[in-house]
Parts: sequence; C-alpha cells; structure tokens
Amino acid sequence: MIKGLHHKAYRCKNSHETRDFYENFLGLPLAGALVINETKTGRETQVLHSFYQMDDGSFIAFFE
Repeated sequence: MIKGLHHKAYRCKNSHETRDFYENFLGLPLAGALVINETKTGRETQVLHSFYQMDDGSFIAFFE
C-alpha cells in the first residue's frame, strides 16, 4: 500500500523565477538543488534539479 510520496517533479523554464514563487510567495523552503551532468543513458546534459519542502515532509521538485 502506498503511504506517501517522497517528491513529485515538474519541468520549469526558469529556476530563479520558480524559486522566487515557491519560496517567497508560497513559503516553501528550498531544501536542496543539484546539477545533473549526465542522463541515465550516458548523454551529457546540464539540468538543475531543485527541491522545495512541504509541511508533511514531502517535496515538490523542478527540472529546468
């Protein structure tokens, strides 16, 4: 039985605008961010993945 989710990820066009909205407007703290340099298939990429923590301990995440 599923009891919860760790995080749900969405795409975004601009990480700075997304951070401003989720931190300053909604009040969700930035919990962490990481740069992904390689896909699972080995292709080079440059993707920022950021996580915002919700009150229940789960996260909403974004890929730029």
